[in-house]
Amino acid sequence: MSGLLAGCADTRVEEARPVDGPAFSGPWAAEFRSHFDDAASDFERGVLADGEITDQEYSEMTDRFSGCLEAAGFDFSGFGRDGSYSATPLSPVDPDTSRQVTDDCGVESGERTIGALYTWITRNPENVDEASIVVDCLHRKGLVGADYTAEDWTRENAVSSLPASIPADRKGEYEECAGDPLGLVDG
Repeated sequence: MSGLLAGCADTRVEEARPVDGPAFSGPWAAEFRSHFDDAASDFERGVLADGEITDQEYSEMTDRFSGCLEAAGFDFSGFGRDGSYSATPLSPVDPDTSRQVTDDCGVESGERTIGALYTWITRNPENVDEASIVVDCLHRKGLVGADYTAEDWTRENAVSSLPASIPADRKGEYEECAGDPLGLVDG
């Protein structure tokens, strides 16, 4: 039995116990495990259980998300290729309420788990290091010099949505690399 009493200093750390479920394999196994363990519904667990997300499952999640937002009085314009979306309230609401509605619908529909994983897998099926694939794309497009590294990008990207090494007039090309570094989403 492990427990803490108020005022006692117990430095033991219990390991997180995963929810009983499937053993995942493949390049996204850790993410599937984490999202499966965090799933709020049988729908999410059912989609995630086989370690893949089909277009049909993603479409069902999208319908659930859209329906939830519409029931709450929001207009949903669909997902962008990077997983982003716009949900506009049909009547005035404060930003905190708007955020709460979209967060709640994300949980209720599976968007926060299924949607996120689907987007990540679609744009990077082998789960290659993000900084490396973005920098490779930047090199292919001639946006940075040959000596520009993944470490450079990580440092600059943490400070600004447009790294200082990228010319401002080529922001669109940079956004293509950041959103779809392997060219798989639209191709």
